[in-house]
Amino acid sequence: MPHPPTYRLFFALVPPAAVRAEIASVLAPVWPQLAPGARRIAAARWHLTLAFLGSFRARPTLLAERAMAAAAAIESPAFTLSLDHLGHFGGRTRVLWLGMSVVPEALVTLRAELVGGLQAGGVGVDRPADFAPHLTVARGVARPPPEHALAPVAWPVGDFALLLSHQDRGGIIYETLCRWALAAPG
Repeated sequence: MPHPPTYRLFFALVPPAAVRAEIASVLAPVWPQLAPGARRIAAARWHLTLAFLGSFRARPTLLAERAMAAAAAIESPAFTLSLDHLGHFGGRTRVLWLGMSVVPEALVTLRAELVGGLQAGGVGVDRPADFAPHLTVARGVARPPPEHALAPVAWPVGDFALLLSHQDRGGIIYETLCRWALAAPG
């Protein structure tokens, strides 16, 4: 008997197509350096998680509605990320990621407002004090590739989204439940 699907609900920043294309170009020289068995993440699934709300056996419709209500009150400004650093989480996760040498204060503020609003609305956030902003680009990476200079990729962030992921026979599906625009800077 097949296992029921597992749904994962989370808020994230999702890079637009042009940024994903630029990231793919910057990462092209890195792929041949990865050990066999490493699995690249499809560009369409790249995201930066802001808040993970949990894994569920059934579609978390009511929780998603409460989370959307909390997110609607966010009034953070738009900002730009500079993706310029390749990192690695070892241990059980074995993840290769792309991140920032300098995390913009606007990103930290957006996340704090979001987590605070969710908690005030009775929505639990997994590990609310932990935040290591990154974009996972490969899994099953036993060790990082040799040091590689990366050209920075500018990512203008103008919105954030609530995503629901689940697996079907074709792989993992990401469904955008709602998006919220960030305020114009200044």
